[in-house]
Amino acid sequence: MKKVMKKIILSLIACTAIVAGLSHKDMQTVSAATESSLDRIKAKGTIVLGTSADYPPYEFHATIDGKDVISGFDIEIAKKIACRTW
Repeated sequence: MKKVMKKIILSLIACTAIVAGLSHKDMQTVSAATESSLDRIKAKGTIVLGTSADYPPYEFHATIDGKDVISGFDIEIAKKIACRTW
């Protein structure tokens, strides 16, 4: 048990050191990539959501007007996020 904890702690320290080592320029690159991704999504006008609709009430298959529709809590949250104006 002590060996496992020691490995976990060393892994966390290594991850922290890597993140702390990022320069300001690296952070600007990440920010620019994020902005360009957002611009592409806005230009396309759609967001694609992947889910496994087998865990009600979060997401599930429902028949509405004779069509199979994925419904649920997660779908409603995704719709609210997609409709948010940035």
